[in-house]
Amino acid sequence: MLKLSGIMLAVSMALWPLLSTTALLLLFGCTFGFFAGSFVTVLPAVLSQVFGPERIASVTGIIYCGFALGDLIGSPITGWFYDEFGSYTWGIWLASAVMFVSFVFMYLVQVPANNNTTDLKT
Repeated sequence: MLKLSGIMLAVSMALWPLLSTTALLLLFGCTFGFFAGSFVTVLPAVLSQVFGPERIASVTGIIYCGFALGDLIGSPITGWFYDEFGSYTWGIWLASAVMFVSFVFMYLVQVPANNNTTDLKT
């Protein structure tokens, strides 16, 4: 579910600038909201399975720090795109591209088949 949510977030974000009717924008909002909510809800459970419950606090903190970094630099970059091009479209597509790249990396991560979290400890 986490991988599906991630790819659907990136796809819906990429399609957003192409939507012109109220109905399509409403569909985008519902789709993006549903998958954003499921991603945030499922992420801690997946992290707990991969890294073990004893490390969930640290790993979740690191992951959300990465989210915060994107939030911190994404707004000024999108603002610059708006100043240069008069539209948020390039900022939206950049956000979508970053999502796609991050989910490619998420698909490449190999989870141990036996779910033994001691293999992942440093």
